[in-house]
Amino acid sequence: MSRDHLGQANHTAIHAIHRHYRAIRREQHLAWHATPRGVLPRLRSVLGWSFRPTFNAIRWYFSESTKHHRGRDILRGILFSARFRVHPSGYDQYYLQKNWNRRAEYVYDDEFMCILGFLNWALAPEDSKDMYDKRRFYKRGLAHGLAVIPIIAEFEGGDVLSQPDNDDYFSEDLFSKPCNLSMGRGASLWRFSNGSYRSGEFCFDLRGLKEHLAKLSLSYPIALQPRIYNHRDVQPISGEALSTIRIVTIKRPSGTFEVAGGVFRMGVEGSVADNFNLGGVAAPIDLQSGVLGFGVRKGDPTRRWVKHPDTNTSIQGFVLPHWDAAKTLALKAHAAFSTMPSVGWDIAITPSGLILVEGNAMWGADIIQLAYDKPLAETAISECLAHHLAVARAVMPGGPVVSRSVV
Repeated sequence: MSRDHLGQANHTAIHAIHRHYRAIRREQHLAWHATPRGVLPRLRSVLGWSFRPTFNAIRWYFSESTKHHRGRDILRGILFSARFRVHPSGYDQYYLQKNWNRRAEYVYDDEFMCILGFLNWALAPEDSKDMYDKRRFYKRGLAHGLAVIPIIAEFEGGDVLSQPDNDDYFSEDLFSKPCNLSMGRGASLWRFSNGSYRSGEFCFDLRGLKEHLAKLSLSYPIALQPRIYNHRDVQPISGEALSTIRIVTIKRPSGTFEVAGGVFRMGVEGSVADNFNLGGVAAPIDLQSGVLGFGVRKGDPTRRWVKHPDTNTSIQGFVLPHWDAAKTLALKAHAAFSTMPSVGWDIAITPSGLILVEGNAMWGADIIQLAYDKPLAETAISECLAHHLAVARAVMPGGPVVSRSVV
């Protein structure tokens, strides 16, 4: 396909994504309200659908945290929110003050989460269930011969569901995380020393640690894993937390799988994870060479990091080791979850080789768009998602009924 043809196809695709998103939201809104009886309830439903984004944007712009915006930007932000039915913060996140004419080329967080949720529900219900739960993901990975982080103990409902017979497995640093939460929420690093495990203000022996995790599992299931370390070649730009390669793969209309984007995620001081939403640094990866570009942080997307903020080691120009093998692992993993339209894979480079940390059925478009400093319309991802949306909506137009949305 020629460059001009590809550009035209992606331009058409991105507008189709916006259109499908609004249609899905509208159908979910109608399903939520379930055809209210009476003139006033129906009028309230119509007005809610028509004006809620505008109302929420106005309220947001006149909150204490956003009073510094100029009048033109407030007006544009309100128009932006009403046009795309997304949170007005996207106006600042993608610096639309300077990129206003390109606003339709981006896919925003509200849109992307809705779209991926709909696609996974419609096209990949079983694969996405196995990916959402870290325990099921681990078992699926083992079954397909993927290098995955072992789970040495599971906790749920206040009980220890499984653990090894030999406590020697516990004589090292450990990492606990919820089985069904994302973005690093609830994750803890447990440092082992002299028979005790420390994490922040907590200090337990082995029995106390198990009791603590069992208590936490009353809220959500917990997986306990050995701590995985960064390979020495990437330690200078990794910080203390485990750093991972986020590789985005897509399923083409032909059924083949393709690497469509990749970033290297780096932790910063004080963090136990490299998550982009928790202040981590992400740098784009040249898909052919594995060379990193400038780093970026979500909280300040206009600033580019030439060097890691903690280690002062150059990020830009750093060559990732084992890049080709990482791409191969991501494609093999997607083949194991073959019904999914797109997945964000987290792969760690460890002293013993590559290991698949997890797959993200709901990966964020922001990390790709901000790190590469270009909208999704300039990637193959947009055409892929537009195709799958057309297929899914032909079969299941509205998607599942969700809780009342702010957009």
